[in-house]
Amino acid sequence: MRVREVQVTLFVPPDRLHETVAFYKAPTGGRCTLHFPFPERGLALASVSSPAVSFLIVAGDVASLLPFRETKLTILVENIEAVAPAVVALGAEIPQPVTPVPMRRL
Repeated sequence: MRVREVQVTLFVPPDRLHETVAFYKAPTGGRCTLHFPFPERGLALASVSSPAVSFLIVAGDVASLLPFRETKLTILVENIEAVAPAVVALGAEIPQPVTPVPMRRL
C-alpha cells in the first residue's frame, strides 16, 4: 500500500476556493498540485502541497458539502482497489462506495 500524500481536508463556499488556495500557499511555501471541478457532486477541489503539510480544499454549497463534512483527512494512494480492502481489514470503515473522481494533477 503506497501512500502518495496525506492532506488535511478543508471545506469552503464556492466563491472562496481561489482565496483559500492562495492563503495556504503563502505560509507553507506550497503549490497548487490539483485543481478541478467535480460537477457530479456540485463541488470544485484544489490541493495545496508542501513538504511540511498538504491541504485538500473542497468548495461547494452547504448541501453539496454535507456528505463530506466528517472527512478530516484525505489520503492519496497509488491504487485504491488494493488499498480499500487492506484498510478495512485494519478496522477502517468506508462510508461511501469508491467512485472515480475527475482528478487532474497540475
